[in-house]
Amino acid sequence: MKHSLKWVAEKHNGYVPRRYNLSLYSDGVQSYVAPSGKFVFYSIVTVKNNGNVPARGTLKVEILDANDKVVGNGHERYIPGLAADSTTNNADQKDISTHTEKHQISMPGNLAARTYTIRTTFIEGRADRKNADEKFATIAEIKTLTRAKGSNKATIASAPFFSDVSSSNGAYYDIKNLYVLGIVKGTNGKFNPQGRLQATEMILRALGIPASSSATLNASDIKAGDYGYAVLATGLRYGTISLENGKINAHQPMTRAAMARALVNGFKLQGYTNNTLSDVPTSHAYFKDVLALYALGITTGYADNTFKPNGTVTRQNFAQFVKRTLYANSK
Repeated sequence: MKHSLKWVAEKHNGYVPRRYNLSLYSDGVQSYVAPSGKFVFYSIVTVKNNGNVPARGTLKVEILDANDKVVGNGHERYIPGLAADSTTNNADQKDISTHTEKHQISMPGNLAARTYTIRTTFIEGRADRKNADEKFATIAEIKTLTRAKGSNKATIASAPFFSDVSSSNGAYYDIKNLYVLGIVKGTNGKFNPQGRLQATEMILRALGIPASSSATLNASDIKAGDYGYAVLATGLRYGTISLENGKINAHQPMTRAAMARALVNGFKLQGYTNNTLSDVPTSHAYFKDVLALYALGITTGYADNTFKPNGTVTRQNFAQFVKRTLYANSK
């Protein structure tokens, strides 16, 4: 913690890119019926700061059923500071960029025979901050826990990933990180295309905001009770989506300009730079939104110094932008 505070107090070159980069993994994983009669899950979790800015947040481990309901008591620990490097110049002579801890989760001894999801997450943000734009998950790991009928042990395995996203895909790691965070869901084991509804869902999940049944939406192409209504109405409430000529256009692709506004409004992003993109002049309706993304490094624009605001954003590109926003907002 002292090392992180010292980093904040020091003078830093404003032109050095701030790089938020954490890694998280678990080992020593096992699950079995303990002498107490409880079905227990045990593992050792390590979080390491590989970036050049300090990090602090909450380490959370949960076991979820098929309906994403938590099974057992879960585990949560606030980590007040992960230093920006592996400096050991401290009283304990320890690597203070890394946090490792053992934990145990107790579940009912009669745990149903099926497969569960083990989600280990790092939630960036101070413990006393509760607003959606101040605390959000940035990295996670998921495994599966399977108990066979009549067995006193469970099998732990790596979780399956989308069959239509190969490791050669340029957005593979961005999509995978959002998948393990629970921000991207997919359908039938595939990543699949995206419309404005799916984009809104992704942002709300990233912010930890559930769809509200009290939110309303006055659009000519959707009504209360229709699929996606609550999600879109909630997105409208938080400014992550807007009407287009009186329509919500749930299944139409989202433009890059609309994506910029969705991210800026959802995450309350602020940023300014004297550098601009040639096709987004100051008179452009989305100028401030695009400028904020550009200033924060969430977008770099195209090689010809354009943003192409009217171009559509693909699902994999949107995943990349959401991940960059999570990281940029964690600095």
